[in-house]
Amino acid sequence: MNVRALFVALAMLVGSAATASAQSTVPSCARGAVLVTVDGGTGSGTMIDARGYVLTNHHVVAPVLVPGFVGPSVRGGAHLRIQIPDARSFEATDAYEAEIVADDPELDLAVLHVVGRPGEARRSDLRFEAIPIADGDALPTGTQVTVLGYPFGHRILTVLSGTVSGRREQTDGSVDWLTIDAPFNPGNSGGTVIDATCRVVGIPTQVFRGGLNPVNMARPMDARARSFVQHALEPQRAGRESASVAPGFGEGVPTSTAKPPTVTPRRRGRH
Repeated sequence: MNVRALFVALAMLVGSAATASAQSTVPSCARGAVLVTVDGGTGSGTMIDARGYVLTNHHVVAPVLVPGFVGPSVRGGAHLRIQIPDARSFEATDAYEAEIVADDPELDLAVLHVVGRPGEARRSDLRFEAIPIADGDALPTGTQVTVLGYPFGHRILTVLSGTVSGRREQTDGSVDWLTIDAPFNPGNSGGTVIDATCRVVGIPTQVFRGGLNPVNMARPMDARARSFVQHALEPQRAGRESASVAPGFGEGVPTSTAKPPTVTPRRRGRH
């Protein structure tokens, strides 16, 4: 075997080992982490209700919002799609059309709803694997977390382990941001930070690049965020008590057009 062939063989061996290692650490709820495609741009999201409701950042979907948005709507001619990862490869290939059912630029959050396959009639019988929401306010520094998302528009789910490295208060005191030592990259916006029990505790939202190391900021699932989600889903749940939803919620448990939140210690930076 010549040197080149030996190098290729070793590279394949190392690659296979790395893939196996990555797959073995994929959490059981990973299929609830979805790819959000907005007119060619991409972000990430979390399936929070089995009937197809997805939580993401406002700035991920802002480019296709109808001006003066009230109720379910997407700008005419725009495409908003949710792609579900395959159970084995974790490549997000299973595509669905979606609409925006709730949006809050101040919170930088939006709730989307899957309405059917591209080019097909709307459906109400679709069901998906969903991830329950936890109380992100309760996370102390040092808590082990996992970040799920689709950085740089890649269609294969990225799984990164990290810890809550600290908290950082927003200027007006409205958000006590989680700082995570796992890296956030363009495309991670709107994605999923889960705890050891596979519950959503935060949403990767922005990166500050004002010093030697970037600071990765996740919006915690605090009282305001949980209230936003609850109010977004309440009209959808009315009269449908038998619908299958993710357990846990309500039981105590790349390009932005939005004005980004303000945090005092560092210069702002979107991703």
